[in-house]
Amino acid sequence: MKRKIVKEVNSGLLSHSAAAKKYGLNRKTIDAWVTELCYLNLQPLQIAKEVRANGKQGASTKMLAKQAQT
Repeated sequence: MKRKIVKEVNSGLLSHSAAAKKYGLNRKTIDAWVTELCYLNLQPLQIAKEVRANGKQGASTKMLAKQAQT
């Protein structure tokens, strides 16, 4: 269900508030899910480009590395 809700929000079908109301959840829960699943969907090529462009790890790369360790 979490992925379905995040997909609806990311596609623009629902706002965070509308999704929370529709599914009887707290808006902050929706916010956290969207953030969580966006980081999980990062592509390795995207991360490599970020590191090459900046010469260092960005926030998304650090978050992904932290998730991989747990």
